[in-house]
Amino acid sequence: MSLFLVLMVGVGLPAQVSAEANPAAVAAYDLESLSILNRAVIHIKEHYVDPGRIDERKMVAAALERVQDQVAELLVHVDRVEEQPRSVTVRIDQHAEQFQLEDVTNLWQMSFKLRDILSFVRRHLRYHEDLRAIEYAAINGLLSTLDPHSVLLKPDEYREMKLSTQGKFGGLGIVINSLDGVLTVVRPIQGTPASDAGVKKGDQIVQINLDSTINMSLQDAVNLLRGPPRTKVNVWINRKGWKQPRRFSMTRKNISVKSVVSRSLSNGIGLVRIHNFQNTTTQELRNAVQTLGSTMSKKRQGELRGLVIDMRGNPGGLLDQAIKVSDTFVQSGPLVTTVGYGDKMREPKMATRTGTLTDLPLVILVDPGSASASEIVAGALKNHHRALL
Repeated sequence: MSLFLVLMVGVGLPAQVSAEANPAAVAAYDLESLSILNRAVIHIKEHYVDPGRIDERKMVAAALERVQDQVAELLVHVDRVEEQPRSVTVRIDQHAEQFQLEDVTNLWQMSFKLRDILSFVRRHLRYHEDLRAIEYAAINGLLSTLDPHSVLLKPDEYREMKLSTQGKFGGLGIVINSLDGVLTVVRPIQGTPASDAGVKKGDQIVQINLDSTINMSLQDAVNLLRGPPRTKVNVWINRKGWKQPRRFSMTRKNISVKSVVSRSLSNGIGLVRIHNFQNTTTQELRNAVQTLGSTMSKKRQGELRGLVIDMRGNPGGLLDQAIKVSDTFVQSGPLVTTVGYGDKMREPKMATRTGTLTDLPLVILVDPGSASASEIVAGALKNHHRALL
């Protein structure tokens, strides 16, 4: 039921730019036009599945409260009557103005009201983090009133999402996270430049090339570590027991990430774990099932008698891969239906009658961490009585 927006609008201005120190940067983005927000409004108006959830006054209030989180100088007070916003007071330094919301009764009036309010903000804002970031914050604030899943992706987030679903990228082969503010190796991937160089779980990355990782965002670190194959990167690592960080010089290469792993259980049962749904998932699944069957035959265990598909903790991924995985096990009928505005537009995706494992007994494992594409597969196989969930 969510509205997933991807609007490619270019690259934002540098973070925490001073309006006084860099007037050219201030003029580079026209916040008052709300060009991105208006495109988001069109998407909501034309595609959101449940128009009854749209409450324009609540959307204005939520948008401004999200902007308040983005801009340190800004204070927002929403006057509500029985939870319905009636007016909003916006204050920047010594400047304050109250805006009435009772005249906001449709999406375009909402847009005009936000334009007036953000124009006031822009006039009195002395310092800004990124004017485009303010508009993104407003959009994701108003989208949050629809459901927990509707979101507008920034261009760099969208590029990262596309990269993560390709199944391969140029890099070092390490999974990293920020633990207590320190960039830390969660695990090196076997057979990659990082594991070959001796990088270990728990290592702390303190510098990448000439850049210190202190206060570096996780995404910025990922961007520095990734790059074209056969290019070098120097990483300074601190490890427990070392007196000072040591330099690791590594050469990037194409890293292939498997989304499917498998093993044989007893009595002719195979186990396949799907970590996520990327471009290669369906083919990986079919290869895994074929390998399981061949392994059992070689060990004289008979043929593959059943399959356990483990999707616990699977956050999802590509819709088309969820459909193809489901199609592998279903002979005919609808697999998933895309529903548009007001439940009027319905687009079913049907099984193609080319499924190769339509008689194989299945058990599906899911948990509260199974989302999106994994829910689609589980639902399709359950609804067609193809699997015990």
